Amino acid sequence: MLFWRSEFKPDAYLTQTFAALRGVPCLIIDLRRNEGGDDAVGRGVLSHLLRAPLTLPAYGVESAYERLPYGLARFLDTWDFGLFDRTGQATKTAARYRRLADKPACRVDPVAAPYPGRRLVLVGPQNSSTGLLLARDIQRSGAALLVGQPTGGNPRGLNGGRLAWIHLPACGVGVDIPLIAAFAPGDPPDAGVLPDEPAAPRWADAVAGADTEFQAARVVIARWRER
Repeated sequence: MLFWRSEFKPDAYLTQTFAALRGVPCLIIDLRRNEGGDDAVGRGVLSHLLRAPLTLPAYGVESAYERLPYGLARFLDTWDFGLFDRTGQATKTAARYRRLADKPACRVDPVAAPYPGRRLVLVGPQNSSTGLLLARDIQRSGAALLVGQPTGGNPRGLNGGRLAWIHLPACGVGVDIPLIAAFAPGDPPDAGVLPDEPAAPRWADAVAGADTEFQAARVVIARWRER
């Protein structure tokens, strides 16, 4: 879900795609391999599934620094170099971290003509960051039924959203470096999002080339049609 420095227009793509799907009675969205990215794209997907507005919670935000030393910052890349200098924006805490401004609550409104059919979303342990949040928000809003395995990540907080990265010159490997920790309000479960319809891959299915979770979604659809 990351389209930084890209000319790709996710909003236009989602509008066009969901318009083409309006005649499909049941939709299966495969979210299983999504590790995260731009949460605005996740909210865009959600807006085509919602039937009523959904308010996403605010998050408390902390950092380990106020101003990154130049000797380190000069090796790093990011989309906003202002992230390296938070002078005047951070309050030191008793735990020696720096408290930043909260990430405010956000309201997601449904589009004028949301997808009208029934919806299933396949989820699994690779879902973290935005993938985790999208699964959480889909389930919380009732926008779709989650099928598959528990997600990765943890609803109690994330360390994405503001990142730097470095490319190691000898091997070319890129390493992401989180710049914040964001903490959810209340006391969310210390686990990933649990699916509404659990379905774990089986060895026999893998040998046969069958997709266990997708087949479980088809069983749910068959059950719907029988009613």
